Amino acid sequence: MSIYALIWAGRKSIFALDGKISYPHVARMDARMTPQEIEAAVRRADGSIASLCRAAGIATSTFGRWKRGETSVTLDVYDRIVSALHALREGHQNAL
Repeated sequence: MSIYALIWAGRKSIFALDGKISYPHVARMDARMTPQEIEAAVRRADGSIASLCRAAGIATSTFGRWKRGETSVTLDVYDRIVSALHALREGHQNAL
């Protein structure tokens, strides 16, 4: 399979022809997490969706619309959500 590399937001992302995306800068998280999986991870880290959205710089209504399937999120928004989740999980681990 041919793979194309794209420099995006200062980070290298790999786009395969099958449409799957890899985020090497978020090594411990699946790049294709669903909103429900993100919500579960936030709960496990004793956080809230509101705090996650605040850290990601998006409105909670945006996350809600994505969860309900009313919209999709851009790669930029997804990256910010995943990065905020990663920071939340790291903060939770450090607090233990």
